Amino acid sequence: MSLIKKNIKLISKFVFVLIFIFPVKGIGYLSGIPFNSKLSFILFVLILICVYKAKDNEFESPIGIISFILNENGQSLRDDNLFAFDQNIDLPEDELTLISLIGFDQAFGFGDDLGLDDYEPDLNNRNDCDADACYEITLSPANGSIGDAFDAEGGSQLAEWNLEYVPNQDFPYMADVGQDSLRYRIFNSLRTDDPETPEDERWSDEATITLNVFQVNDIPTVEAVVSQICPEDQSLTVSLNPIDPDNDLESEYTISSEVSGVASLTNQGNNVLITPSDDFNGNFSIFATFTEINGEEYEVNTSFDVEITPENDPPSVVSLPVQNGQEDSSISISLSATDIDGDSDFSYSGSISSGNDIVNSYSISGNTL
Repeated sequence: MSLIKKNIKLISKFVFVLIFIFPVKGIGYLSGIPFNSKLSFILFVLILICVYKAKDNEFESPIGIISFILNENGQSLRDDNLFAFDQNIDLPEDELTLISLIGFDQAFGFGDDLGLDDYEPDLNNRNDCDADACYEITLSPANGSIGDAFDAEGGSQLAEWNLEYVPNQDFPYMADVGQDSLRYRIFNSLRTDDPETPEDERWSDEATITLNVFQVNDIPTVEAVVSQICPEDQSLTVSLNPIDPDNDLESEYTISSEVSGVASLTNQGNNVLITPSDDFNGNFSIFATFTEINGEEYEVNTSFDVEITPENDPPSVVSLPVQNGQEDSSISISLSATDIDGDSDFSYSGSISSGNDIVNSYSISGNTL
């Protein structure tokens, strides 16, 4: 029983009926039943019509009706109005939801043909509806979309059309709950329009369906990052694009543990600055993690590869101590150099920057000066 109660959706309509009864020669008449009266009086009648459905996790029942006549004598009264029902629907963010457009006509009822056999949306929204009953969306949702009716049921005092509503992606965005709505009215061809009145009695008044869309915390996402290439001894900035429509994110970047120390990382929010160590060339991977700050601490991870391409570094000469020589004699000096890239075949050249009056001439052969 508790399970059924939890899954019953009630749609109610209150109908207030005000009846004036005046005495005629001391006799009043109510529904053809005479009664004695000396004074005019007013009788207030309240009718409550409950329209309900029962549903489980898979199926939904047809609509049921409960009518409560609440006058003091419990007498049945005729209701000549055609109603479209206001509704209030709660639904989670980003979820397709079934909504029902419901018409109620106690006096005339509805025919079986609700327009789905030869469904034409243009006709459905016009007064020349070819079916027994039609609906018209008079105001479409502002924060979502609805489709055409895909199912309908008539042939009684009720007519129902089923449609699907989908809120805009991520609506209500940063708010806890957002509201959307649509308005509609119902056309019943079994009624007759009175040409002497401005209204078309075949149409109901407008009804409003209010849709309360509750935020659901989205798991953040991040775009894939292609492999990066950076020349040796240069820095590289990589932009990542994490997305979380509900929360701010904090970022963390790490480098492959097996090559720790080959580069430094500077966290710049959604950007990471990669600075390779001096003279390093080779490959490593960067791992990025983005975590919700104000949400449920959902996180998203990504990684990308980085290749540091080698550049030919200039060689470095080996410094020599002060060389001693003798007057009027030659001196031989061995030159040497190193190269971080591992080269060992060097050629040497030289020039005299000072002491031209001391050195008569010089020559270099191989690495000998």
